Amino acid sequence: IERETFPKILAESHALYAYTTADYWIDLGRPEHYLSAHRDILSGSMPLKLEPGRTGAGSVNLHPENIIPPVHIDADVEIDPSAKVGPNVVLGQGCKVGANARLTDCVLWDGVIVGAGSVVDESIVASGVRIGEKAVVSRGSVIGHDAVIEPGTVLPEGARIGPTAPIGAAK
Repeated sequence: IERETFPKILAESHALYAYTTADYWIDLGRPEHYLSAHRDILSGSMPLKLEPGRTGAGSVNLHPENIIPPVHIDADVEIDPSAKVGPNVVLGQGCKVGANARLTDCVLWDGVIVGAGSVVDESIVASGVRIGEKAVVSRGSVIGHDAVIEPGTVLPEGARIGPTAPIGAAK
């Protein structure tokens, strides 16, 4: 908008107005901003009717000692009792988190499977992704729909992974 729409309006001599407001607004076009907005939602600083803590249909009957609020856990999520989840984690419907996995500051969309011993830190993982055992998804990573991260893979910070092929560990 700021690089195309606004300059075009001005170039065509149309009026352009602004309105100052105290409302919450954040540009979600960058992964770090997307994660920041989720942190704000989970902490209660974004004015939604969501209380900080453990929220979501799947947040009941879990192992509270391994869930570090704030977290949002949707329905049909399975978390191994030895896994550590949180803070600032969103788990979409049907996610599965394996034994000794560790999730912090991340958003996992629906149907993501995280293998035993894997680590996902400050990343966005789209629906249907499979993260193999002992894989590491480093901070700032974005993984596209249905991607497969092979066991033992260590993604570098800021990795961008599409769904085209399994991503394997370096040999």
